[in-house]
Amino acid sequence: MSSVLQKQHENFYTAKEIMINLEDLLEGQVTLTRQSAITNLMNSQQKPDTPVNEHMLKLMGFFAEVEDNGVKLDANTQIEI
Repeated sequence: MSSVLQKQHENFYTAKEIMINLEDLLEGQVTLTRQSAITNLMNSQQKPDTPVNEHMLKLMGFFAEVEDNGVKLDANTQIEI
């Protein structure tokens, strides 16, 4: 932990308090990462003269990225974007 973070968290008494504060600090970054993963998936198009299997592997990678970031894909996902 950097000295800046140590200074910010020195008044916390439990690890749980520190974890909650760190989650709050990183929440915006997590949201941005999730949105970026969904955008990559939704904007993916097969390029001309590209084999289908390459495009499918690319899509599978995007789906894995979305899943790794904890995004739930449903009918509301497209509306929220």
